[in-house]
Amino acid sequence: MVLGAGEHTVKVASMVECSDQQKNFNASEIEVKEEWSDPTPQIAVVFRATNGTGVFTHRFNVKGFVRFSELDATQQKATVKVAGKVVAKYFSAGAEGYAIDRMTGERLESAERTDKCIRMLDDMSARCGNAEGSAYEEMVGKELNIVIEENGQGNLRITRTKKANAVVADTVEDESIAN
Repeated sequence: MVLGAGEHTVKVASMVECSDQQKNFNASEIEVKEEWSDPTPQIAVVFRATNGTGVFTHRFNVKGFVRFSELDATQQKATVKVAGKVVAKYFSAGAEGYAIDRMTGERLESAERTDKCIRMLDDMSARCGNAEGSAYEEMVGKELNIVIEENGQGNLRITRTKKANAVVADTVEDESIAN
């Protein structure tokens, strides 16, 4: 049974590196995106409720990207020559409006959003009682609390993590998911 909205005390049951182009954790089943060529690296974490009521799988992004609207005017107007034609160097793609480099087909990485992704995973590791700099795999088998909420698109997402059975809110907002 899948855990529903609310706060749950869980154990990290497993984690695996994957990407947003994988429909599941089987690397042979890849879904190629038409808008850009680079996959979003992710860590998929399976959480199991300590009271046995269910499980929840969440994919945490490891990299964040720049949206086209965040480029300055010079970048938005930059051009390149492709097959004898002058075209825009960057274009917007996807519902997120990512800035795509026309020459590589890849999204522009956002150092700020990538740092936020890593900080969120580091904070979750610390809430599991791991020392700073510990490998993420060291979270497996450890307890913490997760807060699951609906994201407005009908999907359940982890929005905060806390130390297991924490009385005082010890949270970090998970904004990396929408990168």
